[in-house]
This record gives sequence, C-alpha cells and structure tokens, in this order.
Amino acid sequence: MGSWHPFLDRTDGSIVLTETRANIAYLSRWLADFLLTAAADGKSAAFVTDEATTLTYPLWAALQDTDATWVVREVGGTMRDGFDGRVVQSIEDAVRGGPLKKFDPVSAGFRQRTAAKMVRLIVTVSVLHESVDDMVLGGAAEYLGRDLTGAAPQGWGVCEPAGLAWDRAAVTQFVRDRLPQETKIVLAGGVQNPIIGTLRVVRTKAGVEEITQLLIAVGTPDDEPTQLVIQRVPEALASYAAHQMPLFASAMTQVGMADGSFPSAPDAARELVGAVVGAAAAQGLGPQAAQLVQDYAVQPIGQPQATALLVRFAGSHAARWTTFDRVVAAVSTDQATAVLGQAVAAAQSWRPRSLQHRELAAVERAP
Repeated sequence: MGSWHPFLDRTDGSIVLTETRANIAYLSRWLADFLLTAAADGKSAAFVTDEATTLTYPLWAALQDTDATWVVREVGGTMRDGFDGRVVQSIEDAVRGGPLKKFDPVSAGFRQRTAAKMVRLIVTVSVLHESVDDMVLGGAAEYLGRDLTGAAPQGWGVCEPAGLAWDRAAVTQFVRDRLPQETKIVLAGGVQNPIIGTLRVVRTKAGVEEITQLLIAVGTPDDEPTQLVIQRVPEALASYAAHQMPLFASAMTQVGMADGSFPSAPDAARELVGAVVGAAAAQGLGPQAAQLVQDYAVQPIGQPQATALLVRFAGSHAARWTTFDRVVAAVSTDQATAVLGQAVAAAQSWRPRSLQHRELAAVERAP
C-alpha cells in the first residue's frame, strides 16, 4: 500500500486514505507531504480519525487548503464529515458528497458540545513587500505576539513541531530561495499564552504578499486579564499599522479547547473585535471614508498622507459581521480591490458555517 506514499493506508486509485487514532493529530512532515503529493497528483485525500481525535490548527488549515476530507469513524460504526458533521455512508460518499446542504442529516455525535475552556484570539494580517531583496518576513507575528502576550514566536518550520528557533532573517531567506513558489510555514511559541499559526507568502503582480494567521491563547472566559487583552486588541492593531502598514488586518475571539486544538464539533461563535483597512485601500475611498467614520465608528489612523482606517466592532454577533461586510464592500472598489490583499478572504474563512448553527439551534430547541 505504501508504494505511492509511506503514509498511504488504502486507495481506490483516485482516493488516497491515511488513518490515525492519535488523541491530537498534528501536521507532521510525512502527513504534510502526503497531502501535498495527493494534491499535485490530482488525487482526493481522506484523513480518517476516531471521535476522540482533535486537530492542531496547522493540520486543520492544511486539510482545507489542500481540499482534503476529514472523516470521523464514530463509536457505533457510523461515519461523518469531520468539518460539518454530515452523516456519510462511506469514504467515497464523504469525498464526493460536496459541502453540507440544507437537508443533509447531521450526526448526533457532531452536535455534542466539547469542553471549551480557553479564549483564543484569531489574528489575520496581510502585508505587501514590494521589493524581494529588502523584505523581512515575520513582522506581524513578532510585533503582535509581543504586544498582546509579551512574547514573540519561539519556533518555526515547514511542519509540526516548529523546531527551528525563531529567526526572521532565516525565515525570509528560506522563502526567498523558494520564490516564485508559494510557501507556507508553521510558527509557534509562548508558555502562559501559547501562540500557534501560519505564515503564507505568495508572489503577486505588485510584489510579495505575506499573510499571517495567529491563534493566541489569552485565558479563560471570565478572567479579568483575558478581558483586558481583548479590550486592547484594536489599539494593538492600530499600533502595528503605524509600525508596518498592512493591506488589511483583523482580529476576533473564539472560545475553544484549552490545548488550542479543533474537535469535530460545531464552530463556536467567532466574535470580531477589530480590523484595520490599510492606507492603500482607504485612500481610494474618497468621500466614502467620511461616511464609514460616521456610520460605523471607523477611526482614521496614521499620517495624513497615509491614512488607514481602524474598525472597532461592537454589538451582537450578527451586527459585528454585518459591519465587517459593509466596510469590506465599501473598500472593494475597482481601485481598492487590488490592494486589499488576501487577508480579507482569510478572515472571512473564519465566518461560522450558518448551516451548522441552524442545525444545532434546531436540536437545542427540540423538547
């Protein structure tokens, strides 16, 4: 079975499957290679776990980046899609079934709530480096890590564990040597406030875009220090924007598992806290900028010749996402679209799956 790849457990020629029974599955070197090889060969990858398995963020993201399918074998012998809970009859059904549809049955095991004990910040930042020779990567991860937790990342690597000592010059050289290929690395650090994340670099017509996504553990929901960190987030984004102007940046909170991993369960609500629309996009707004300031309490920041916009989100969960959508829509003009970068799409990818929440709400209302 391993002739195609050492991690291969089973294949029908078009679907390649690898299986684990680990309590926490992580993006090891061999698993990362398995996913990339499947994508390069045009094969559909299936990652199979049991119900107790949770995924680290880098693996959770890598499965989605490579269009792999997460299949959960349940205790009673049934199976479900690990991401959306859809009941599946076979591995092929899971791979070929497509996204969750309105009337698809959702597994009862998926609906069971997990022990969510830790508030984590989900931070997404995009920066454009116009010169390959002058770029130094890792600034967002280092600056925001220190500002919000007191510690920069401690390690990096192409897989987990991130075993190379954090060194922005080394990260930059590694990526520079691979250009124009897209590169994605894993970063980690922190003890009291663990940080785990990814740094993706893509070549664009305008230069090199660096997209950083960080998950930062900030404490238990009811602790005062946790709330103080959350309250500081908009100021931290504004401070970072003055240090290294991003194309776009956003931060949201989510209550998750204490170890930072992702179970096969409904998405917990992700509450938007703050965002920065970079000067390159904001300058194309003209009179619309004043309207945003008036309608959504958007705050101009930075120098007059390079004014960015700071968004502070407030109100209900739905109201925050509505504000996000309207601000993004306002800046998505012909002039601005090219300079918003990929962080908007990356932030939107964290939007909770509405169908999942609808299914769960229906169960919770049932007698």
